[in-house]
Amino acid sequence: MLKNRWVDGIIFHCDYFSEEHYEIFKNSNIKVVLAGRTTKFNVPYVGIDNFKAAYDAVSYLISLGHKRIGIIHGPLDDMKETIDSVDRLKGYKQALVDNGLTIYEELIKEANFKYKGGYKAAMEMLKGEITPTAIFAISDIMAMGAINAIFDSGLSCPEDVSVIGFDNIDLSEATRPPLTTVSQPMYEIGAIAARMLIKIISGEKVEEAQVILRHKLVLRNSVISVKE
Repeated sequence: MLKNRWVDGIIFHCDYFSEEHYEIFKNSNIKVVLAGRTTKFNVPYVGIDNFKAAYDAVSYLISLGHKRIGIIHGPLDDMKETIDSVDRLKGYKQALVDNGLTIYEELIKEANFKYKGGYKAAMEMLKGEITPTAIFAISDIMAMGAINAIFDSGLSCPEDVSVIGFDNIDLSEATRPPLTTVSQPMYEIGAIAARMLIKIISGEKVEEAQVILRHKLVLRNSVISVKE
């Protein structure tokens, strides 16, 4: 599609925007706007403040008495690096630091945004010497994997380990227990990205090439206060 220039522009929404993606769009001269993803590359995008969103999610867990909080983040290597993964990891760490809590490297796991990746990462945490009372997964799909890992370990969620996800996808309400998660305003993100792309294709001036919208923490049943 890109090679044959069947389109003038694309709204791009994917788990990550890699250097390979960037080079493809740059060389094809097809206009692109990222929706729901931010990047280190000079590409227009519409998203949220991922640092603040992660900070708020972890701060909520801390407010409920959790001190050993794990995180399952996305890829951080050069080809697949997204500012989303980097900023959410930074927000997680900063929330712990600001509350005087220890950052346990054993509770920081990288996965691939997939269910199996979240499951494997959570299993590794649960089998370690230092185990979490809560896990923050930076995608709902990885959070679902983490929840099943908890149950397969003979534990319960949230009674033994609380879990927070990210994105508020439709399935997050259907998990058992229903998933507490960070919600992105996807309708607004898509609408603004579409208007931005039309302006760029038409050669009109775009006042803001990077638009940041507000996130919201959606409280469900996968998180409770830590047991004493």
